[in-house]
Amino acid sequence: MIEVNEFLVQLNNAHQNGIFVVGATTHLNMIDDAVKRPGRFDKKLFVGPPDLEARIDAFKTHLKNKPQNITKWLYLGEETENYTFAEIQFVVDEAARIVAGAKKQFIDLNDLMKVIMQNPCQIHQYFGSV
Repeated sequence: MIEVNEFLVQLNNAHQNGIFVVGATTHLNMIDDAVKRPGRFDKKLFVGPPDLEARIDAFKTHLKNKPQNITKWLYLGEETENYTFAEIQFVVDEAARIVAGAKKQFIDLNDLMKVIMQNPCQIHQYFGSV
């Protein structure tokens, strides 16, 4: 509670000093109600998960410097609907760890799909159904 009180003091001081404060979270349900009350963060904007094209681009970006033989980018994007960019990065990194441990040469679609199936997106946990 001490941390929340100090944060509120700093937030109020920022406003008095003409500082514009922007906050972001994927865990809105874990933010103290005192922080969320009117007058603290007045404008709330929901930024949803990336669309299909952005998910495909995220996979391509994270796999760019890794040995891989992915060709079914569209399928990969479709299978990760509602995944965040952080979740996509986790999928790629975890698949890379598994492949390295198995001493395989390439990350393939099956490696990524195993991680995806074991790690569903978490958005429903924070916001209910989307």
